[in-house]
Amino acid sequence: MATVVSAMEMRKELGDKLERAYHRNERFIIERKGKPMAALISVEEYEAVLPFLENIEDLRDAEEALAEYRAGRGRPFIEFLKELALRGPAPRPEDFGVRGKARGDL
Repeated sequence: MATVVSAMEMRKELGDKLERAYHRNERFIIERKGKPMAALISVEEYEAVLPFLENIEDLRDAEEALAEYRAGRGRPFIEFLKELALRGPAPRPEDFGVRGKARGDL
């Protein structure tokens, strides 16, 4: 469970709260005028939840694309493929400075 703190309290006690988040994995919800505005968690915990957050973002993108399709704003997949072909070859890992890894490892 997270500890709720005001933005003013967080400002005054940031060093202490950072230490507690880092060393004890404490979580803080920062409020302004009673409205939750942000959260403070350890980097370790952030890195653990990041893949799930990215999955949620991907799902939202997919839902948005499906809604556009259902609203008649979609296009046939073959048209999309033709557009990609006109852009030229797809980028390779080497184009981004990645060497010695299989595509699935990126």
